[in-house]
Amino acid sequence: SFTTPRPPRSTLFPSATLFRPAWVKSVAYAIDLAQTLFLVSSKSGSTTEPNMFYAYFRGLVEQAVGPKAAGRHFIAVTDPGSSLAKLGEEQGFRQVFLNPTDLGGRYSVLSYFGLVPAAVIGLDVLKLIARADQMRGRTEPGVPVRDDPGAWLGTVMGAMSQKGRDKLTLVTSPAIRSFGLWVEQLIAESTGKEGSGIIPVAGEPLLSPENYGDDRLFAYLRLEGDENAQIDEAIDAIGASGHPVVRLVLNDIYDVGAEFFRWEMATAVAGSIMGINPFDQPNVQAAKDMTESVLAQFESSRSEERRVGKECRARWSPYPYKKKHNTTHHTLPNPH
Repeated sequence: SFTTPRPPRSTLFPSATLFRPAWVKSVAYAIDLAQTLFLVSSKSGSTTEPNMFYAYFRGLVEQAVGPKAAGRHFIAVTDPGSSLAKLGEEQGFRQVFLNPTDLGGRYSVLSYFGLVPAAVIGLDVLKLIARADQMRGRTEPGVPVRDDPGAWLGTVMGAMSQKGRDKLTLVTSPAIRSFGLWVEQLIAESTGKEGSGIIPVAGEPLLSPENYGDDRLFAYLRLEGDENAQIDEAIDAIGASGHPVVRLVLNDIYDVGAEFFRWEMATAVAGSIMGINPFDQPNVQAAKDMTESVLAQFESSRSEERRVGKECRARWSPYPYKKKHNTTHHTLPNPH
């Protein structure tokens, strides 16, 4: 049995430290491996980072509960037929969720990729989806742009980027701080191509207005009832100085579901205005390919080092070794 999920909360892990060995080790020490459920998410199943983390934590879980029981501590979210789907079946995962294949990774937050983690931490998934569906209903074809929350936001983003305000600064209430990181990836990967793009800025400390140039567009997602006083004051000053500010109000935490849909549609509209395809990812795939190439070269060099080292040890070992019936001694040559 597993520990009952704690009440929903937002935890932000700095991306700059995510892959540092010391950080990973600190997570391993901080959790009770025998009472932890791990989610392994990868659309293709071949992404290096989740596979690396799975191998590491699988080994630790096997030490804690034994190889036979270890698989029940893992859930996978992936596309049908992927290597991760096969791995989950072979290694006895508790559950493998197969996502629809027609969803791009960064547009999949309202699919199993986002909803499974939401359910695990105790959120009311149906309520979250209902808010997203309400937003979808307001963005149907035929709705004027001024009344369409997604199209309006996308038009502002696209038009402002063409006027040089291509640094979208995302400001959020403290409780939804990590939402900005999701938007950051969505916009960066969707619009950053063909020599153009909107540069999303998330998690940046707010400064006084004179510290910002005329390349900024601010978007403030304000959660009612949160600790907003200082942020409100800073945003008011920024807006009063002439910088454009988009204000989006969330009545409660479940309005995040509506914002997921709004920002996905807005990103698609902005990409259309900019004349690029917001759904492909040539640079993202190129980065993955280059990373895999570098890792392959590193592993090849390590293999060569091990081979050469083994030969050197065999040739110059100062210790005796047996060779059939004869015993010979090899010593290092006297440098003198």
